[in-house]
Amino acid sequence: MIRVLLAPALSKRLNSTYSKSVSNVRPVNIQSSSLDGSKSPSTNHSHILGPLIPVTVESITNSAPNVKTITLNPNANPDFQFKPGQWIELSFPCTKASPKAQFSISSAPSPEISRPSFQITVKDAYQNPIVKYLHDSSRKPGDSLQGRIGGSFYYKPLEDIPAGDTEKILMVGGGVGIAPLMAMLEHLVNESKSRHKTTALQHPRNVTLIYSVRDEKELLFRDRLNELCRVYGGLGSNGLSIEVQCFVTRYAKPAHADDMTLKAHDATAVQPENSIKMFYGFYITPRLLSDYFEKSNSTNGDTVVYMCGPESLERAVYGYLQKLDFPLQRLHFEQWWK
Repeated sequence: MIRVLLAPALSKRLNSTYSKSVSNVRPVNIQSSSLDGSKSPSTNHSHILGPLIPVTVESITNSAPNVKTITLNPNANPDFQFKPGQWIELSFPCTKASPKAQFSISSAPSPEISRPSFQITVKDAYQNPIVKYLHDSSRKPGDSLQGRIGGSFYYKPLEDIPAGDTEKILMVGGGVGIAPLMAMLEHLVNESKSRHKTTALQHPRNVTLIYSVRDEKELLFRDRLNELCRVYGGLGSNGLSIEVQCFVTRYAKPAHADDMTLKAHDATAVQPENSIKMFYGFYITPRLLSDYFEKSNSTNGDTVVYMCGPESLERAVYGYLQKLDFPLQRLHFEQWWK
């Protein structure tokens, strides 16, 4: 399979992060969950929570300024199961009225029963006691919480495309909203390895991740994304190909950036296929999405979109897809804002 380098639309910097012309569009989430991460969970049946289980902190790493990745262990509890993209609601143990907060899981379900640990990636941006607890410098391995799985935003393979056709997966993420998308990416990698050992994939998978951050320092999972690009870029491997594009919206190209990085005035620059493609001073635009559908030979039947990010990004991209007549039943997004 041949991966296509998308040519981003060249446009003037907007006054706000994403176009005000579509920022008033209220996304209607046909199949995905809708939660505020700092409040109690919705009573909608699609948000039904799993059993409450104890979890233990295994490790804490700094992923970016004000962002930590916490590895948690469910202590081999047989009731602990999640799908790639779901969240976990954490609370304090042995407290009747404990505060709660939901966090997208940023790792895939482990294919090995002996390795049940999972990760959440948390930004210190909310005055929630659970968030503050996780970011407290006194946190250490062995600290305990309790949690339960919920959410209807998770990877759902397309089942209605002809055998042998390529399943095209477009992921759109913003900031820490990349967390559930990383879980999906890792799941697809695990699945491609597993299926390759037994039989050929019924549907090869072509994944494009479009990731928007304000500052390059906020780019999460950079090393892992570059590794995935090296292994699965270009023609891909084991029936899976991955391309990652990162749009740094706040600044133009830094002086130290590689010459292969796209400059703000040159949309024809060629970038290597085996690493993240960096675009400085750009936003996700309708033209970018239109080019994706055109150049990937995408059809409504073979393409699905997963999206998670801040309100401005989700409203904008929803509006763009709506104007492009993309079937919204194939758009899945996590909504952590009201």
